[in-house]
Formats: sequence, structure tokens, C-alpha cells
Amino acid sequence: MRSKGPPANHNRTILGATMSDWQRPSLSGESNECLEVRTVDGMVEIRESDSDEIIVRTTPKKWEAFLLGVQAGEFDHFIADA
Repeated sequence: MRSKGPPANHNRTILGATMSDWQRPSLSGESNECLEVRTVDGMVEIRESDSDEIIVRTTPKKWEAFLLGVQAGEFDHFIADA
């Protein structure tokens, strides 16, 4: 049974930057076609798991607004099966 809530936070400091481990959605399974997210010095970083050299950085407030939009269905038109 999968536990509810966010995973344990595994923060570490490298060259003065505090960062968490990359996290991927549990629904992606072993697939390498998903987005991964982590925090670095209070910012949110997002990357594609199969193209990890490109990282997008944003603020927690913008990330929260995006997630709320996803939950509200604002981006469903981007999904072919929606």
C-alpha cells in the first residue's frame, strides 16, 4: 500500500546550495517519460527525466499556481485523451 502525503524530504548541501532529491510521480512507474521536481535554495526546479540537462527554475508561488491550474483542469486540452 502506498503511503499518503509527501515523501520524506532528503535535503543536502552541495557547494553551498541546499537541495532536495529529484522526485517523480509514482504513476510513472519505471517509465523514463515523466517530469521530475526538486527544490534548490527555496526555488523549484523541473526537468524531463529523459533529458536531464535542461532544468526550468521557478518560484514556489508560481509552481503552486501551476499545480492548482492542473488540478482545476485548466490544461486538460493539452492531453489527447482528455
